[in-house]
Amino acid sequence: MSLTAYTSRLITALAVLTLSLVFAQASAPAPVRGGSLVVAINDEPALLDPTFTPAAETQRMMYGNVLEGLVGFSEGGGISPVLATAMPKISDAGLSYTFTLRKNVSFHDGSAFTSADVKHAFDQARDATSGRVNPQYFTDIAAINTLDAYTVQFKLKKVNGEFIFNLARAESVIEPSGADPASLKTHPIGTGPFKFDAWTRGVSVKLTRNSKYWQPSLPYLDSVTFRFMSGDTATQVAALRAGDVDVIGYNLPAEQAAALRSDKNFKVINGNSTGEIVIGLNNARKPFSDLRVRQAFNYAINKREIVDGAFFGYGKPIGSMNSEGERYFVDLSGYYAYNPDKAKALLKAAGYANGLSVTFAVTNEFPIERKTAEVYVAQLAKVGVKAQIELIPFATWLTRVFTNHDYDMTIIGHAEPFDMDRFAEPNYYFGYNSKEYQQLNAEAIASVSEVKRTALYGRMQRLLAHDAAAVFAFTAPYLAATRANVYGWWKNQPTPALVCSTVFKTR
Repeated sequence: MSLTAYTSRLITALAVLTLSLVFAQASAPAPVRGGSLVVAINDEPALLDPTFTPAAETQRMMYGNVLEGLVGFSEGGGISPVLATAMPKISDAGLSYTFTLRKNVSFHDGSAFTSADVKHAFDQARDATSGRVNPQYFTDIAAINTLDAYTVQFKLKKVNGEFIFNLARAESVIEPSGADPASLKTHPIGTGPFKFDAWTRGVSVKLTRNSKYWQPSLPYLDSVTFRFMSGDTATQVAALRAGDVDVIGYNLPAEQAAALRSDKNFKVINGNSTGEIVIGLNNARKPFSDLRVRQAFNYAINKREIVDGAFFGYGKPIGSMNSEGERYFVDLSGYYAYNPDKAKALLKAAGYANGLSVTFAVTNEFPIERKTAEVYVAQLAKVGVKAQIELIPFATWLTRVFTNHDYDMTIIGHAEPFDMDRFAEPNYYFGYNSKEYQQLNAEAIASVSEVKRTALYGRMQRLLAHDAAAVFAFTAPYLAATRANVYGWWKNQPTPALVCSTVFKTR
C-alpha cells in the first residue's frame, strides 16, 4: 500500500471511531451570535502554551480556540486540514510532505501567517534544546523548505507512518515566528477563533472573539471564560445549577450525571475520551523493579468493582495503554483477572510475605484519580499491601513525579491520543525500559502497512500487559454537562480540547 493510500485510510479510520453526536443537528436551533460562555475546569496550569507544557488543562483551553496547526482533530476523531488548504501531497517514497497554506490568515497580533511561521514552529519543535515538549514526535524531520510564502515542504529522514497524526497534536500548533517564546507561555498568540484576553491568576482565563478569523462565520460567542474550580466537584455542579457557569467541561461526577440528566434545565454529555486512568508503578526502583511485585499489584485490582461501584458503570476496564475508541485497540482487560490469592503468592515469592508498605502520590485536583486511588488502596490492603495516599497539588506532581521520578506509586489520567509511545521512552516517569518494546515501537512508526502496524501495535499492548509496566485501570468516559441553552458542545474528546468555535447560547 502506498503511503498516500495509507494516510487516506488512517484519516477515514479515525473519522469513524465516534458515537453519534449528543444533540441531533436537526433538533438544534439556528446558531445565535453573541453572548459569553463560562466553562468550569478543574485546575490552573502553570503555562498557557501547549508546546512548552504537557498539562492537559492548557490543551483544553488553547487547542482549537486560540491556537491552530496545519491539521487538527475533528470531534469525530478524524484529521482535517486547518491552516493548510488540504491534506499534504506525499511523495511516492513517503519522505516528502508538501502543504499549501491558507492565504489571508492573520495571527492575533496582526502579523500575517506564512510558511516562515511553519518552518520556525517545527524547527523549534524538533530541537531538543528548545524546551519544547515531546521533540521525539518531530525528530524524523530532516529539513523544512519554504517553497514560497504559502507552500511548505517537510523532508523526512525516514518513513514515519505517524507523521500526519503527530501534526494534529497540540504540540504542533503554530505561533508567530517573530514573537518572544517566553511571552507566549503566558500570553499565547495564534490564528484561532478566539484571542487570549486575560489570565487572572487563581481564578480564570478569558478569551474574546477574533473578529478577523479566517472562517468569517465563526465563532458565534463574544467571549469564553475558563474558570478554575479545583477541589470538590460539587462546587462545580452547584455553580452550574446557580447559573454561575454554563458548562462543566469534563470530569462530571458520575453520581451527579443522573440527577442532572433528569433535569430539563441541563444536558449531560457522555462520550468517548482517550483518557486512560493509569496507576503508575516506578519500574526503576524497588519494590516495583521486581516484575513479580508489579504483577501482584495488577492481580490485586478489581477494575469492575471500581468502575461499577465508584463510577456508576461509567468507564471501560482496560489492560494496556490504549483506549477502545482508538486505533489498533486490543482488549486485554482480563489479562490479570482479579485474583488476590495470586497477588499474595507473588508478593511472598518476591520476599514480601509479611506485607509491603508504599507511598501513593495522588493529585488533589482530579476526582476520578482520587476516588480510584481510594478504592484501590482498600483492595491492596486485602493482599497485605499498605499504600499510604499522599495528596499533592498537580504542580507538585509535575515536578516531583513527572520530572524527577521521585515516587513509588502514582495515578493520573493520560489524555493524549494514542500515546503508547510513552513506554518506549526509558526516561519517562514510569521508568519502564524494555529494548523489545522500543524496537517494536520503532518498527511500527516506520511501517506504512496496515497489516504490519496492526500486528506490531498489538504485540506492544500485550508486552506492556505481560511486563505489568503499570496498572492500566480503565478508560474514563467523557462526562460533561451544559445548561439547556448551550448548543454545539463536542460530545467526544479525541484529544484534550474544549473547542468553543461552534458553540452558541440561545437567550
